[in-house]
Parts: sequence; structure tokens; C-alpha cells
Amino acid sequence: MKFGVRGQSALEYLMTYGWALVVIVIAVAALVILINPSNIQGDTCDSKLGPFVITQSNISADSAQLVLVNQTGQGVSAMDFNVTGTHGGANAYTSGAVTESPTSMTAGETATFTVDPANDLNAGTYNLTYSLTYSAGNLTGLTATAQCRGTI
Repeated sequence: MKFGVRGQSALEYLMTYGWALVVIVIAVAALVILINPSNIQGDTCDSKLGPFVITQSNISADSAQLVLVNQTGQGVSAMDFNVTGTHGGANAYTSGAVTESPTSMTAGETATFTVDPANDLNAGTYNLTYSLTYSAGNLTGLTATAQCRGTI
């Protein structure tokens, strides 16, 4: 008879507090679904663009700026910098809008790349893809990409 009483109290305990746990899990799931994690996370940008380290990124209504450090261990040349992306669901950046971009970098050198959007951006979310095509030593046509997301 002793087993029956202990089993019954264990079952009552699980039924009482089990439902409470189910309610808590449902409430947390509803919060995760209703709150967009990207709004909480803020602006994010990859820390590397291939072998280049991104030390600073600044996205504003009138430009996208990226500061890179050459970590290839050698000089790079024939650099072609492109930015494509969306702002509020519309294409905002085009590859022809690069306003500041060096054509070569020595090992360890820091350089700034600036791109202007096709149109000034209003407040909203953006999703940009940076692409850098370069040559290093005998290797040509190397491409490195990185992503930046956030809100202006």
C-alpha cells in the first residue's frame, strides 16, 4: 500500500507542476515568435571579409563605410569593391556607387572603403553584402564577402 500512496503523490505533483511548466514554455515561445530577434540584437557585421579584418563599419542614410586591415601577409592589388543590398526590401546599393576604394594594399595596411546608396535611405532595416575581388601574388580573381545587417 505504501507504493500506491507515493506513486499517487508523485503523479499529482507532476500533473500540478507539469502544467505550469507547459504554460511557461508556451509563453516563452510566444515571446520569441512575436519579438523579432534582429531588433534586440542590433546592428551586426561580419568581423572578417575573407583574409581582411573589418575594424569598423558605419552605415548611415547617405553612405556605407568599411575599414579593412590586410591580413593576407602580402600586398594585394587590382582591388574591386562592390556593395549590394536592400533597405526596407528595396535595392538600395549598386556596385557603381563606390566613392572611396584603394586599388592596392600592403601587408598590414588599413584602408577605408566608402559606397553611396542609389538613393538616400530613410530609417529602416538594411541587409548589405560586401564583396572584394583582389589579386595576391600569382593568384588573381580572389573574392571575399561579408554581410552587415541592422537598422538606420
